[in-house]
Amino acid sequence: MATIETANLTDEELADYDFMLLRTLASRQHISLLAIRIWNDVLVELGKRGLAEALEGSLEDVTTARIRRSYPLPNLQ
Repeated sequence: MATIETANLTDEELADYDFMLLRTLASRQHISLLAIRIWNDVLVELGKRGLAEALEGSLEDVTTARIRRSYPLPNLQ
């Protein structure tokens, strides 16, 4: 069951959320379970749009997946 409705969000909005959580992880800050659930929904939607794919694991579980993104990510630093 989806936590949020992602179908109406733009590619840019989805990618921005993805980047925000990647940057949070890179800085070793705490991420809430709700934020991770939303991130899973975002990645699944990006996958439906052909903008992300799981190389290992599943887009539905960002905590174990290895993900290839087909959109540019700014520097995480």
